Order: sequence, then structure tokens, then C-alpha cells
Amino acid sequence: ASPLKPELSNNYTIGFTAQMANVDLTVDFYRIDIEDRMFPTSPQPVSTDSTSGSAYDNFLALQGAGVESAAFLSQVNFFASAFDSTTEGVDIVASTPIDWGNNGVTTLTASASFNESEFDSPESQVSNFLNAEARFDFENLLPKWKGVISARHEINNFSIVGRVSYFGEFDNFSRGDIQTYGAN
Repeated sequence: ASPLKPELSNNYTIGFTAQMANVDLTVDFYRIDIEDRMFPTSPQPVSTDSTSGSAYDNFLALQGAGVESAAFLSQVNFFASAFDSTTEGVDIVASTPIDWGNNGVTTLTASASFNESEFDSPESQVSNFLNAEARFDFENLLPKWKGVISARHEINNFSIVGRVSYFGEFDNFSRGDIQTYGAN
């Protein structure tokens, strides 16, 4: 491990708002570029067996750093300034009130978002910190799409909210296999 560096980021966003009839609409596009992203490393093997390659090198490094229990460790992980990444997406929100007169007001809101992250660093740099599973999961584990529809009804000092959420399909890399989870 080496000392952490500060993350540096550039954030870009552009958006607009509109009102059409009784509907308020906002749309925001964004991009976030992060240099030296702090991220937990995949577990790094540690072994006192001099024929175990990098696991033995890790043991020697821990011993050299004064870690007294290095001989009893089988693996370590730590935070590192590991790689550069980009996250891009769009958020859309529309809402409209429905006035029921003396029976209150119901505000309907629908939102949808798309979000995608990827590595900007070369594979050789990223693989120094993350194993194949962690690299795959960084880009694929979270659903890219999410949607929410909610209704909030208010009458006098009373309000009630109902909400339905949708999460898009996503993939998970586990034990050498890619498993796809359907949208829900």
C-alpha cells in the first residue's frame, strides 16, 4: 500500500426545467470524471511460503512495514488511490398536482434515472488493485435504470404517501460465472 492521494474530480452538468400545462418537468445530464479514485482493493494474498510469489512478496512488505502479525495473515485489503473513472447519467422528474377541492390535493411524481460508471485507467493499472470479479462488478453490479412513481395526498394537516420503485436489470460476477438479475 502507498499513501492515499486526494481524489480530483471534474463535474459537468446541464439541465433544463419546463412547465407544460399543469406538469413540472426537470431533466439533468451529468458527467463526473474522477482521478485517483479511492477504492478498497480486492483481498491480497499473504503467505510465509517463499514459493508463493506475490503472496510471499506481500508478507515481506508487511514484515518490512513492521506489522508484527504478518505471519498470521492469509490476506489483506486496504484503500488505495487505485484508478480513474467516469460516471455519466441523466435524471428526469415530472410532477403534477391534482386538486380535489375540499378533499385535498394529490401530487403525482414520476422520476427516472440512468447511470453508468466505467474505468478510465488502463486494465493493467486497475488489475493491480482489483480482481476480475471486482472489476466486472464496478461497471455492472448496480442497475443502470431506476424509476419511481409516487403519490402524495394532503388534506388539512394529514398527508399520506404511496410509492412504487423499479430497478433495471444488472449483472453480478461470482465464482467465475456471470449471473443476470432481472428488473424488478
